[in-house]
Amino acid sequence: MPANNKILSWNLKSLNKKYPYLQILLSKYNPLAICLQETKLDPNKDFKIKNYNLYRYEPLTTGNLKGGVLIAVHSTVRST
Repeated sequence: MPANNKILSWNLKSLNKKYPYLQILLSKYNPLAICLQETKLDPNKDFKIKNYNLYRYEPLTTGNLKGGVLIAVHSTVRST
């Protein structure tokens, strides 16, 4: 279990483009929870972050991906 109570929040305007930077932040801070806005993920594709349980919402759109939020909770923390 992470030895801290850190929560990471980021309006990243495309998770796919910023994923390498997210990995760096996770490695450095090992947060208990991650709150991401403007993820712009495809709602039909699976997405995972190692050691985290994900809860996400991606609006169904035609054409460009828009909006989206993701909350990730470290697997050592009980969440539903």
